[in-house]
Amino acid sequence: MNTKIGLLSFLICFVLVSHYISAKAGTGDPQRVQTSLVTPKSFAFFDVNYIGSWTSNRGAIVSYEATGNGGMEWPRSSGKGIVFDSGIWTAGWAEGELRIATQYYASHFSPGVAPGGIPENPADPRFRIYVIDTLSGPGDTDWDEWPVADGAPVDSAGSPFLFGDKTYWSVFNSLDTLFDFIPTLPLGLEIRQLIYGFAADSTLSNVLYVNYTLINRLSSQIDSLMIGLWADTDLGSASDDFIGTDTLLQMVYSWNDSSDSVYGDNPPAIGYTLLQGPIVFSSGDTGFAFGQRIVDHRNLPPYAYIRGLKNARLWRDPTNRQQVYNNLIGLETLSGSPMIHPLTGLVTRAAVSGDPVTKEGWHDGLDVTWSGDRRNLISIGPISMAPGDSQEVIFAVVIGRGSNHLD
Repeated sequence: MNTKIGLLSFLICFVLVSHYISAKAGTGDPQRVQTSLVTPKSFAFFDVNYIGSWTSNRGAIVSYEATGNGGMEWPRSSGKGIVFDSGIWTAGWAEGELRIATQYYASHFSPGVAPGGIPENPADPRFRIYVIDTLSGPGDTDWDEWPVADGAPVDSAGSPFLFGDKTYWSVFNSLDTLFDFIPTLPLGLEIRQLIYGFAADSTLSNVLYVNYTLINRLSSQIDSLMIGLWADTDLGSASDDFIGTDTLLQMVYSWNDSSDSVYGDNPPAIGYTLLQGPIVFSSGDTGFAFGQRIVDHRNLPPYAYIRGLKNARLWRDPTNRQQVYNNLIGLETLSGSPMIHPLTGLVTRAAVSGDPVTKEGWHDGLDVTWSGDRRNLISIGPISMAPGDSQEVIFAVVIGRGSNHLD
């Protein structure tokens, strides 16, 4: 826990914003959208602080599907979009073949639990997104119907456990066979998604946290499993963005090439940072998972930091299982070739890891001179999960703004 707090404290120095922002924490009943598609979806609006984001019960922490527009705005209620779509990616080998499950504009996930490897009815209303905040208590629907049996967190008294000032909880699985895109057999994961944040006017008022609990619901082991958090970031206009990597902060971030038609002369930057990776055996070390220290284990750091380039020949959007896995393990989308650092000529898994302010090292705009519609991906792994095994992964999405596009 101290490691996480220290990392986040360092992040805050990077992301403190101007005091003129006046958005306040959301109050009242949560905003929701429910669809009636073949695979039902529900959406809830994250409105704890300055960030406003539509989340889903099918793996999206930012979903354009709720409204048809970009899913995250900043500052909240400004109408200025900062992320179009963002969610979890998973891929690994099960029963001798590569399988994937991603939230990537569409989704391989279905709402609900899958005990014994058999998914329950995704249309069951209990598989919606549950929302509680500091004012919640008995008499509130989501508090009273809190799905303890499905894995929702509780305190020592058995009451719903509130993370931050507002908590959004849902569960989904990749055991269904109804897929919107990229055919694959079920990867077999049940994932519990916990999104939370702290209210405006605090030092964490521009941070969205997401905790994932992953459970292998197959009757066989999943090998070489990779876990990633992917985003199509659009900092105002989608046509003038760059990507960067900070390996010390375990973060991939998006920044603007100059002034922006939406945000003006000082557009914001947004970072996706890994706070806690999955644990693996490591004699003599101590890992951290599910609120406990685990001896003889360690938490994995990021494996790859990827810069996606829409419609480019290299590092373009994947269209099949192998291409998704290539990205997660730091390989070029189409060919599966290693990433080569353009200045050193050496293989790397950290794209554009230089300094865009000083122009030292490999920064976006050096090898690919044009800015544009970028994607980013931060991945962790590989790990193996036996039947019934569980892992926890924690990310934070952090937004900051200075006096110009680089500050």
